Amino acid sequence: MNPWYSTPNTMPAPLTDYNVRIRYWFGKPFLARYDADNEVWISNSNGLTYPVWSISRFQLPEDFPVTSFVLPLSSSGDGSEVSTLQLTFSAATSLKISGTGLFYDDAAGTINPGNVRFADSGSAQTFYIRVPSGSCTINIVNGLDLITQFNEFSTETNSPAIGNLLLSNLPVNLTYFYCYGSNTITGNISNLPVNLTYFYCYGSNTITGDISNLPVNLTYFYCRGSNTITGDISNLPVNLTYFVCEGNNTISSYTSRFWSTKPGTFILDGLSSLSSTDVDQLLIDFDADLTWSNGNKITITGNCGPRTAASDAAVANMESEDAEISTN
Repeated sequence: MNPWYSTPNTMPAPLTDYNVRIRYWFGKPFLARYDADNEVWISNSNGLTYPVWSISRFQLPEDFPVTSFVLPLSSSGDGSEVSTLQLTFSAATSLKISGTGLFYDDAAGTINPGNVRFADSGSAQTFYIRVPSGSCTINIVNGLDLITQFNEFSTETNSPAIGNLLLSNLPVNLTYFYCYGSNTITGNISNLPVNLTYFYCYGSNTITGDISNLPVNLTYFYCRGSNTITGDISNLPVNLTYFVCEGNNTISSYTSRFWSTKPGTFILDGLSSLSSTDVDQLLIDFDADLTWSNGNKITITGNCGPRTAASDAAVANMESEDAEISTN
């Protein structure tokens, strides 16, 4: 490891070494960036500024460990459009894009192009990205620790898409994940962050795994695309209020359970293949355990078997409570 550098004699280029560890007199080191125009350090954690003369040492990023989150992106179509990335952080940090990509301040991709952006803590931060050709990566310093919500990544026909992001590489404190478009997210759902409560993944993804391994606190689950999720509906998280599983997923069984929480939207479609007996039992349990209302929707179609007369009474009762029910 290189030694600490003295200041102000060897200052880094402005915004190049955008996440630098500095020592304020005899205090503990903290992360900051250098503003060359005003000759001050700006703290990443609270935005306070420190004059050059007040800082005794600084250390460049390559000389100390950080837990960066790296988001790989690749160009799509003619590269003319912009993708939207929205994240929430528990503390201020910075993002740097490398390769052919650029950040913009507007959804049209015309204002203030650049390689670096800074993010505050608390509210969701929005970033607009264009990759005209080839590929790039976004490096979010300490992102594995600081990102609490992956609020949105959405693409257009000609905007960049996520390329081969592994579920096991998601930030550990993530509670919310929303990703939509021609992205390629891979991995097993057993590797989702343990604190995750919201999961929306739709696109050219190849996620695998058994639904029994979903995070226990999950309340919202939407999964559609080239995924191959399997399992028994009985093993869904107990607090789930929204469930949609479509595409290439192959959920194939249900072995009765008590439903303490109502999944107000429950859609099982695609290649999933509950038997007629399983479909009947699921509907009977839904009716016995829960009270339904207008706007609630239960759809069990795709490769699932048709329900039989065994569930007639249950369906009639739920429809009398204004639930919308569709089966094969």
